[in-house]
Formats: sequence, structure tokens, C-alpha cells
Amino acid sequence: MRRFLIANWTLPLSILAWTSSVLAAAVLNQPIHAFVALAALVCVGGLTWHAWRQHMSTSTVTEASAAHQVQAAPIQRDEEGYWTHPAYPPFDEGQGAEAAAWFKAQELETSIAYLESESEEHPAVVAYWGDDGDSNISAWQPPRPAGDGWFALSIHDTEDWGPVCVWVRRKAEQGNGAER
Repeated sequence: MRRFLIANWTLPLSILAWTSSVLAAAVLNQPIHAFVALAALVCVGGLTWHAWRQHMSTSTVTEASAAHQVQAAPIQRDEEGYWTHPAYPPFDEGQGAEAAAWFKAQELETSIAYLESESEEHPAVVAYWGDDGDSNISAWQPPRPAGDGWFALSIHDTEDWGPVCVWVRRKAEQGNGAER
């Protein structure tokens, strides 16, 4: 709560100011001023509620992530060759801040391998971008980044870059000989 109030101190202050304006206008029998102040109070209240919900969802993701550090898991790709780590939260498209908070709490560094970086003759490239529209990328073995500690977080399709593999490792594991 303290962090929320420090970051959003103007919102509770605005609520107090508009509440006093509503009361003053009502006491002075100024219905138009009271209505305008009440409308502003409702807007500020909505903004405060939205900011509070966003603060709480980010805090919850960060706290939950810190309590459970994601570890390497066996990769069991589906029939099309895709896979997502079971501990990776299902973030939606508009949840960039929450995803960033999760990666930060997990202390993860990322590296992305792109199918489009493979040669044009690679079977998965031919299948994916070929004329038959086959999205099966099972033949693709995404290259592991150089260094220790990397494990796959997701092998998925993207709208802009096609299939990718997201590799992650703990920032503290760089070069310490951690097992892959």
C-alpha cells in the first residue's frame, strides 16, 4: 500500500479535493457545481481503482515469481513442434509490464532463436514457409545460445517473426559451469 501511495500520491489527494468540492457545492446549494465535482470525483475514483488493480496484479506476479523460481523442464513438443514451459504464466498481448516483472523477479536473461535464421533448405523452413502452408516445425532443433545454464522457456509462433525459441538462464549463472 505504501509503494502505491508513494507512486500515485496525487490520486488520493484528488479524491479528497473533489469530495470537499462536492460537499461545498451541495451545502451552498449549487447543483451544477456539485454535479461537475461529483463527475470529476467519479473519474478520479475510477483512475485510482484502475491504478490500484494494476499495482496489485504486478505485485502479485512479482511476489509469486520470487517465491517459485522457474527451473529447466523436459521439453515435450506437441504434434506441430511447439511447446511452452509449464511454469511460464500465460501472459496476454497487453500484459508487457506483468511479463517484464515476471522475468525480473525470476532474474532471467533471454536469448531468442528464430526459425527464419535457418537455411532455406532446412526441412522446418520448407514446411513452414512452403506452398502447402504446413505449420509443423518438429524438424527444427533451435540452437542453444553459447554459455552455460540456458534452458528453453517456449517454442512458439509469432505474428512478426514466425516460429521462435525463447531460451533463458539465471543472470547469476553466466559462466559458472551450471548444468544445461
